[in-house]
Amino acid sequence: MLILFPAAFSGLQVPLQTGKILGLVARIPHLTLKIVAGIHWEALKLWLKGVRYMPRPRTPELASP
Repeated sequence: MLILFPAAFSGLQVPLQTGKILGLVARIPHLTLKIVAGIHWEALKLWLKGVRYMPRPRTPELASP
């Protein structure tokens, strides 16, 4: 059974200006700290479980013709 959840967004396009960005940051300053704290909390839980960091393997070199 396939269930679709339609979503829509409506808003006004405004020019990106430093003052507007600073205003938004001033209104919700805790949001960035909450996100960073959440990422570190999840990393701590993984570390306590003994999960080890696995670096991504190198991309193989392309053979020249």
